[in-house]
Amino acid sequence: MLKMSKITEKSEISGLFRSSTNILAACVIALSFSAAGLPAEPLDLPGYLDLVKAGNADYGSALKSLVSSEAAASESRLLTTPYLFTGYQWARDKSLLVDPSGTSGSNRLETSFSIGVEARTVIGLGGSVSFRSVFDSVDDLHLPMYPSSVEYYTPSLTFELKQDLLRNFFGRETRAQRDAILHAAAARTALAEFQMRQILSQAEILYWRTSLASEVVRVQEDLLERSRRMLEWVSDRVDRQLQDLSDLLQSQADVKFRTLELESSRDDESRLRRAFSLMAGLSPSEPARELRLPARADFVLPDGASNRIHRSDIRALEEMDAVYRMESVLKKESVTPTLSAFFSATWNGLESDLDSAMKDVGKFKYDLLAAGIRLQAPFDLPSLFKLRKSYSADYESRRSTYRQRAADAESERLELLARIPDMIERLKVSDELVKIQLWKADNERDRLLKGNTVTLQVLLFEQDLGRSKLMRLDLQARLLEMLSRLRMYE
Repeated sequence: MLKMSKITEKSEISGLFRSSTNILAACVIALSFSAAGLPAEPLDLPGYLDLVKAGNADYGSALKSLVSSEAAASESRLLTTPYLFTGYQWARDKSLLVDPSGTSGSNRLETSFSIGVEARTVIGLGGSVSFRSVFDSVDDLHLPMYPSSVEYYTPSLTFELKQDLLRNFFGRETRAQRDAILHAAAARTALAEFQMRQILSQAEILYWRTSLASEVVRVQEDLLERSRRMLEWVSDRVDRQLQDLSDLLQSQADVKFRTLELESSRDDESRLRRAFSLMAGLSPSEPARELRLPARADFVLPDGASNRIHRSDIRALEEMDAVYRMESVLKKESVTPTLSAFFSATWNGLESDLDSAMKDVGKFKYDLLAAGIRLQAPFDLPSLFKLRKSYSADYESRRSTYRQRAADAESERLELLARIPDMIERLKVSDELVKIQLWKADNERDRLLKGNTVTLQVLLFEQDLGRSKLMRLDLQARLLEMLSRLRMYE
């Protein structure tokens, strides 16, 4: 008996251990399934905008354009930066040489090398400094009083200046080219900034519309559930012959109507969800994440809203207006007669060896000085003046487009500043209206349960409640869109 009791005790302990183990395993499995089923954190607006910045192809393209436009401004420095020029030439000449005693053939080899620096300034002054070295070797020379073979070096140092006096008058054309490049780069920068702001604004509007579309679905589901409960209550009353069949038909029709409204709302939400995913570069097949509903702080007019007067696209048009003005100047300069004053000084050397020839150059002994003016003008001056007038008219036509766009943007800004406070007040009224309609619908239900009203009146009050909730959501969406459009202004 003692042995049997010990065996029984061991069996009980073993069974208890196995039971504990099974319970622990079940707990672990349950916790695992619970953890796996935890809902993802709601995606807020800043998180969604970060996804758009990282995954939207148009935003990435605008960002690259912004970077490249900032670098394009350096092109203007190339207009006045010094340039290095150099060259090398080898030549063979077997042409006849002329001498008072007759003509003679020769075999002449010439090797030349040149190097220099040239630049122009924004005041129309250009200049260059260059060095050139030429080595000549002449063989088979059959002329009296000349050796049959001659070798010599002729190095030279040249300094030149040129000042424009009519076309590019004191650098007018050069400055116009520089300013056109700078304004074009600034226009590209402003346009890229506007495109980035516009994409983020569209993403913000899409976020709120998608979030509110989900709320519309929840409102429609709540209204459908209310209609179904009403239908169940009316059906029971009709079965007990306490209400007319017409009340049952009204409830059934209301359920069908709410079902159709719910399906339509779900279709709208699905469409917005797809656009929501595509905007961020996500796959539409990814599971939908819960979005945050707008809070009261999201419906406030931002501080300094009246000081937001600039928009990047208008700034881009303003810069392009400056580009067109510079292009008009350049076109006028292109048909302007050329008048320039020049001066050059060259110091030469000539010796049979290079060192001696270079010393001659350094002595500034064998110099060549030249100065003068050059004029180039067309004979048909009347056509030239007509062209200049047409260029001015073309610029004025382009300028009118910029002025109209700027006026439209200013009109839109003033309209937003006027309408947003009104929309905020209307939203407050709609909040109060929803509270009243909810109280009214619930009170009418209670009266119906007590037999103090009719089913039709309850259904009408339920419809009023649904319309007030949907109207509030529509006001919220429109107000959030206006606030996003206002933030496009700087």
